[in-house]
Amino acid sequence: MEFTHPIVIDPTGLDIHVEATRIRERGPVTPVELPHGVPAWAVSSTPLLKRLLTDPRVSKDPRQHWQRWIDGEVSPDWPLFTWVAVTSMFTAYGTE
Repeated sequence: MEFTHPIVIDPTGLDIHVEATRIRERGPVTPVELPHGVPAWAVSSTPLLKRLLTDPRVSKDPRQHWQRWIDGEVSPDWPLFTWVAVTSMFTAYGTE
């Protein structure tokens, strides 16, 4: 099944349980739209997520591999800016 419309994530998180259910109902991976129209993929399968997070070919560092960030298209007022801007275990890539 192909989804042409991403699930738009509510930045207020008012109904996060319903939102998570909608994502899971679409399958292990589905397109989503983050605040400010940022496209992304939501992975709702725990086994798949573990494989992705431990695969050295998959980057978790948006500062190195997210073109919108590299091109300066993401402004500091974006709600998830801090997540991208900091170095942490969630954004580590390679031997970091």
